[in-house]
Amino acid sequence: MIRATMRNGQIQPLDPLPAEWEEGRELIIEEAEQTPSTAEIDAWVRDVQEATSKIRPEDHAALEANIKEIRAEAKEQARKEMGLSQ
Repeated sequence: MIRATMRNGQIQPLDPLPAEWEEGRELIIEEAEQTPSTAEIDAWVRDVQEATSKIRPEDHAALEANIKEIRAEAKEQARKEMGLSQ
């Protein structure tokens, strides 16, 4: 993928073009996703912090325990598939 910007109505590549591209080659240009502003990121962080502050400690502990169990099961399954365990 070649990155480019538009300046004065013209598309200007930011990356080198492949050597095999010939003059007049048809290209498809798509608008890139815009990077969120600092204010948008800060608002998202506040929303996440507010949401996570409502999680009860016992629910957090249960989630941690479930994740630990799932990881252990996944490791055991991988060992079985590799013939390292029965």
